[in-house]
Amino acid sequence: MLSLVPIALLAPAARAADLFPLGAYWPQERVAWLAEKAGLDPWEYQDRVLARLHHEHHCNMIWVVNIGTDDLIRLCGLAAKHDMVVVGTPEPVIWWRQNRTPEFALKCAEESVKRLAEVEGFGGYVLIDEPRAWELSYLDAIRAELERLDPQHPTIMVTMRGDTPAAIARTNFGIITSDIYPFFADGSPNGPNPAPVSRAYYRLCAQAFGEQCQARGKTFWMMPQCYNEIWGDWHYGADGHCVAQPGCYLHWRTPTVGEMRWQTWEAVANGARGVVYFVLFPPGNDRTADSPPGQPQDNPFPKTTETVDTGQPAALLNADSSATPQLTAMGEDFAALQELAPLLQGLRLSPFPIAFAQPPLHARTLRDGAGNLYAAVVNDNTDAPTTGEVALLPGLSGLRDLKREADTALTSGDDALLRASIELAPGEGTLLQLVAEPGRRPVATCVEDFTTPLITGRLEGGEVRARVLGWGVGWEYEVVQTADGNPATLTCDIATLTGDPKVHRPSGPIFLVYEGRAAGEGSGVEVSFSTDGESFATVGTDQFGVPVVIPNGASDVRFTVSNGGALAQFSGIATEK
Repeated sequence: MLSLVPIALLAPAARAADLFPLGAYWPQERVAWLAEKAGLDPWEYQDRVLARLHHEHHCNMIWVVNIGTDDLIRLCGLAAKHDMVVVGTPEPVIWWRQNRTPEFALKCAEESVKRLAEVEGFGGYVLIDEPRAWELSYLDAIRAELERLDPQHPTIMVTMRGDTPAAIARTNFGIITSDIYPFFADGSPNGPNPAPVSRAYYRLCAQAFGEQCQARGKTFWMMPQCYNEIWGDWHYGADGHCVAQPGCYLHWRTPTVGEMRWQTWEAVANGARGVVYFVLFPPGNDRTADSPPGQPQDNPFPKTTETVDTGQPAALLNADSSATPQLTAMGEDFAALQELAPLLQGLRLSPFPIAFAQPPLHARTLRDGAGNLYAAVVNDNTDAPTTGEVALLPGLSGLRDLKREADTALTSGDDALLRASIELAPGEGTLLQLVAEPGRRPVATCVEDFTTPLITGRLEGGEVRARVLGWGVGWEYEVVQTADGNPATLTCDIATLTGDPKVHRPSGPIFLVYEGRAAGEGSGVEVSFSTDGESFATVGTDQFGVPVVIPNGASDVRFTVSNGGALAQFSGIATEK
């Protein structure tokens, strides 16, 4: 069984940079109200919360903000008692926006390191939350000073979705944390909703940031959502749920238990090697149903016309400090990830796929440095359990569910693919080990993503263009038609794509897997093969992310892009039976 080394036994560097953080965001300013409601001294209250987080909910870290240095040091001591670490914002850092000078960067670092570097339970320096892209260069200067003076502790920050690509590309932060909060209330005009749109947004961000971090050798941490936001008069109901009174605008909504599980596993599937949920503590609110109305909301957004019990807690903890179902689900997933963490730390996103799934399941292929293969599988149905099939390329001799520590049977079909039946709870994910002997693992014979000027094949009637991915999370390069509107073709000879089949062929099929997009009427990308380089027979259109067998005897493959579609990437993959 895989297991984590107890945090208390790790050297300071391992307790920070090498830790797979599983935890929650801890806004210190909310403690006093909650401690008073619990009838406890604030420090006794915090000690009890830390004990519960570690022993009941399998957390190993808290991310602390809005705290003075003396209190931060005291909190680190409490965390260490419970085998946890604290990453927190040093007090000098708070004033960086007003003091962007070389001298301040140095003094800020010197004061922070002097107070915190030797503190037991301290895990790293948190710089200000959600800096904008144009401010990152100065924060990078503070980071450089901190890490020069204290190389044992990382310097981290959390950036919003739109600023994260700049944090990855323009700074030397080794750890990138992005707060992707996908679940806007239904009908909100200010963010993705309803649930399927929210999930698509989160997945797009996770995929983009995971891939960008991997390409630049950075570690990706995700800060998912567990909170809601109501603009207007609201109060806590008897069951701890947030109740919106008439005239409120519902902005964000708290994710369901299934959506909590889904956020955790979707992040890990896309390369996140740390998950820290926002937010642990609910906001203080002493309003009741009988409280007089406050100031009316002066905004153009849709308002409630009657009292609405959202059925949602405001955070991971209820206002009475009891655990919400969301916190319980988070802890259960953290327990599984603690066991898998040593393995996950060494896995990378595969540049080509080996595992495939049909909705509502979603699969992502990973590999370790020795070439061993894995697949993260996530259930996109966050409301109901799902039993579905995962298709796998040939050459595998076994399949093991590492979360359940159980082997899974493989079957074969008429299409040369192997298949396994996977059952997942609402929003649940798992990690599969794809067992294959060296020399029989599927290998990529060619990978083309159009990110360099030299591309594979002969392009006619089209061009490679850079496109901004949705929500501004990065760039994608793709083959598109030129302005004349005629179809674009990209033709590759099979020898270039797979090696010369006349010299040697693998014992299994050679597959083509491509990605792209369709737009407008008709197909976006058509795939055809030729045996003589002259006449081509179509085998499919818009089969994005689906393995297509390259026919024996084929001499060329052609992609035809039309109707406003685009070809984003393709791979040739050789397999053994």
